[in-house]
Amino acid sequence: MMTSKMACLGPPGTGKTSWGMKLVQEWVRLGVRVSQVAYLAFTKAAANEAASRVADGRFEGEDFPYFRTLHSLCLRLMREDGVDCRVMTAKDMKQFGMETGLAGEYAVQSNEDLAEAYQSLNIESQGIWDNCRTAYTLSRISSRSIDELDRARVEISDDAIRRMGWGDAEAYRTFVGRYEAFKKTRGLVDFTDMLEYPIRHAVSVPCRKVIVDECQDLCPLHFSIIDRVFNGPAEEIWYIGDDDQAVFGFSGASAEEFLVQIGTAKKVVLRQTHRFGQGIVDFSERIIQRVKNRIVKDVIGKPGAECVISEAGSFEVPEGESFVLHRHVRGCQEIGARLIAAGEPFTSERGRSPLSNANRIKAFKALKELSEGQKTYFGSARILIEDLLPSFWALPDGSQKLRLIVHGAKKRLQEMGASDHVALEDLASQKILTKDGIDVIRSVRYDVLKHADDLRYYERLTRNGHALKPSGPTITTIHGSKGREADSVIVFPEASRRCWQDPDNEHRLAYVAATRSKRLVSICHERIVDWASAPYEYPTEVPVESQEG
Repeated sequence: MMTSKMACLGPPGTGKTSWGMKLVQEWVRLGVRVSQVAYLAFTKAAANEAASRVADGRFEGEDFPYFRTLHSLCLRLMREDGVDCRVMTAKDMKQFGMETGLAGEYAVQSNEDLAEAYQSLNIESQGIWDNCRTAYTLSRISSRSIDELDRARVEISDDAIRRMGWGDAEAYRTFVGRYEAFKKTRGLVDFTDMLEYPIRHAVSVPCRKVIVDECQDLCPLHFSIIDRVFNGPAEEIWYIGDDDQAVFGFSGASAEEFLVQIGTAKKVVLRQTHRFGQGIVDFSERIIQRVKNRIVKDVIGKPGAECVISEAGSFEVPEGESFVLHRHVRGCQEIGARLIAAGEPFTSERGRSPLSNANRIKAFKALKELSEGQKTYFGSARILIEDLLPSFWALPDGSQKLRLIVHGAKKRLQEMGASDHVALEDLASQKILTKDGIDVIRSVRYDVLKHADDLRYYERLTRNGHALKPSGPTITTIHGSKGREADSVIVFPEASRRCWQDPDNEHRLAYVAATRSKRLVSICHERIVDWASAPYEYPTEVPVESQEG
């Protein structure tokens, strides 16, 4: 059977994922069994959402064996073939570093979510052995055949060298040899081993219909898997994506690869965005027109939607649902540090996010209540003692150590009920805290307590009238915001020198940033990191011909 290839191109907010789900629903209505449909999503959550919307109460979870991520599909194929293996964990990688002497941070990639796995490859500073592992992963996922996969075991691919700007051949071979030997002796498989499996073995999936979502972010090995597994058994394969939003270049994906894959496919282009009005459409169009190789889409803005494009010389905390976006992780961390110092609420996905730690907030509230002579829940007091209070406090002059928690108290804490209320005196009478421990809590000695920076931040928040719960803007990278939206978006245009090695990628990344907002896009020119080179030039000035038109 000849498999037909089709493509659905969906600019931001046009609902390409919803379009794909409706296509599946139509197939089911026409008599295709859901077990004969593969829906390959970028994340596990997206695959589950697709199954839920298609099921509509008529099907159970087991009716959707092929609604999953590509990596989950490959692992399933290995299990079905009886492969005896275990997926590597962070503990395994730590053991590898200890046994081989090749120590590194070794971020362990998920076998479920592509987005999470890609972010783990985008480490801005790492050691030589982390570089080797990243280069090995990139060399493998940029492969298109078994021969190229075999070659990746002995030499770094040109693609990996280009993307990393690094290529120590001797260190690479040392790492790969010891890494593969370590996995083999323990029956382990890593993130990329799963992807290699269907390429190296005669594996196919009996699906009639296939949808692959977010295809612009797939690397060559991913496309090879789809061809190997579905080309032949399937009647049609739908590639859903948008070349203008191909921003995971650091992980082997590229808009060029996506355009080649859909080159001869029948194409459907969605035009109506449901996210933002014509103002943001025009603004983002002036950005994406800078890209040389792309498919032009005529996007229609949301009727009647208010849009504001603005510039600012300094950063001010936005109100309501908002994103604060930076090109780099360290930029996100610096923005978070400023909000911590100012006592403003926020959530950070790329650095410290104290308001996301519910237990620490409970411990802080217990600390304040106990210090003011009030009673608090025993469960909160227990978190305070276990999370914030050290067992000993060494006096600043070094003269002695003071015991703060009575010996054996932690065991007694585990045996006591969490629903009771306790006062500071109760913790003394029940032989939980010493007199010195009581004094530290009564005096709120942040200098003695653990996680003092978070506690002082909570203090500033309450002084400024803010509730101790996740609120305010979400700080993340532009990459991290992909596929999401907010009422307003603040973008820092700072970029490092290395970013400009691929201008088209920077244009696509700027396009993604500009199209996350439903209403307000603000470009903030305040300098956040001192190592940034030329900032990205967002076209905030409307051309004269556009004004006249």
